[in-house]
Amino acid sequence: MKFISKNSNLRVILSPSIQAEPLAGRAAIRGLFVKFEDGVANVIDNEIIDMMLKHPAFNVDYICAEEGTRDPFTRRSVEPEHNVVNIEYGHVGKNVNPATAMTGLTPELKKVLSDMARGMAQQMTEAALAELAPKLTAQIIEGMKKEAAPVSASSVWTGDLPSQTSSTATFTDVTDGSIPMPPPPNTPKRMGRPPKVKS
Repeated sequence: MKFISKNSNLRVILSPSIQAEPLAGRAAIRGLFVKFEDGVANVIDNEIIDMMLKHPAFNVDYICAEEGTRDPFTRRSVEPEHNVVNIEYGHVGKNVNPATAMTGLTPELKKVLSDMARGMAQQMTEAALAELAPKLTAQIIEGMKKEAAPVSASSVWTGDLPSQTSSTATFTDVTDGSIPMPPPPNTPKRMGRPPKVKS
């Protein structure tokens, strides 16, 4: 009779083996088991077939099938794929058999994992917003108070923005409450390391 399992290398133990006890004078008793090869086991003995049909793993880990029936399970090979590279004259050649990435994820499992990731991302976002909400509201209120306060500038930029350079343009003190002009974009930066002097 033919038995098919979804596991490639399944071993069904019908009677366990007992180790020898030399002090008691008892010899070892060999157990009885059926090993599946590539998910299939062909059993000829009628007594073992009856034991396989009465085993608790029947219809759970393996099923009974008629001879010539197609294997209902899709399984991967036990032997992993290898990278086979030819080495000629001490140089590494082209990869003859590149190993493919083993995903092994069914569409149902991918959907479950994506749902879990989406839920975790939503929980993390809600926790971060709950933690940052008081700080953000305080900063927004401070910014609104600063914008509502009258502007009192101590200096204003004098000079034409496109034509004046930084050498001729100057800052003048004003106290009339006008809005100060920013310096032109061509103003050189004063921060950083001074240039090296060649000796």
